[in-house]
Amino acid sequence: MALTSKYDELVSLLEPLKKGEQTSIKVPFDFAIKLVVGKASVQDVVRRAADRLGIDYVTRTDRKTGDVYVSIVHRETSAQVIRLWEIEDNHLIEIRKSKLDLEERLEDWLEFDISTISSRMMVIGRQIETDFGGYIDLLCLNRDGDVIIVELKREKTPREITAQILDYASWVKDLSGERIERIANDYLGEDGPLEEAFQRNFQIELPDSLNENHEMLVVASEIDSSSQRIVNYLSETYGVAINVVTFNYFKSGEKEYIARTFLIEPSKAELQQRRRATSKRVPDLSFDELQSIVDEKGVCVW
Repeated sequence: MALTSKYDELVSLLEPLKKGEQTSIKVPFDFAIKLVVGKASVQDVVRRAADRLGIDYVTRTDRKTGDVYVSIVHRETSAQVIRLWEIEDNHLIEIRKSKLDLEERLEDWLEFDISTISSRMMVIGRQIETDFGGYIDLLCLNRDGDVIIVELKREKTPREITAQILDYASWVKDLSGERIERIANDYLGEDGPLEEAFQRNFQIELPDSLNENHEMLVVASEIDSSSQRIVNYLSETYGVAINVVTFNYFKSGEKEYIARTFLIEPSKAELQQRRRATSKRVPDLSFDELQSIVDEKGVCVW
């Protein structure tokens, strides 16, 4: 049987976890070992299959048999779960979380009012084409003149969204101040130029030097454990300016609500970036090195 077919069989084996039909599944060592390529381990193979399903999971390996057990992690146990109650006649009525119908709505809302994420940001472009052929959902500036990439996860896999935003960052880091102003002025139109729009938004003058630093924000209606792991790893270990903003969507009758959470508290993320910037012990990472970390940490999807 071809390697690809065997891998698809492994994904199918784990499918009941996604459907909620089972909470734990054993992957026999004898089966998984046939999928190991290069320096990968059996655990790596199993994790990649689980990542492809987009489920929250943990793995445990039987040291005697080598079998790998994959168990689902219920979102109710996650610190990121938001619950909302309405007060009616002095009683609490829980408003159930709903599925956000179109994540494009979220992009519209953020373009209209980016302060939903942070009052220290302003939008200077939407669907900005990079020199590599990709399109950045929202391009922003903060009050320090640094560029912020805002990318919606949509239906992308963990590897796709992480690789994509790192790719965009590799383009953004080389943007000159003049090019940033051209992008902003084209987007702002009659609300420009950038210098005046910046003054209106932040009540300070546009910095002489733009884009000394840049940040990455992944925006989603929910985030999987694989993306959480890689973002935490890049931020905590290397001080990479990357974070995830999750918007939980609730609906009660005709009323709609959204609640925002950050994967990493912004103050903590900023501290980690400053520590990284002042450290002489950890060298800067290239895009290729960052991508290899993404692959190595188990968020690859075959």
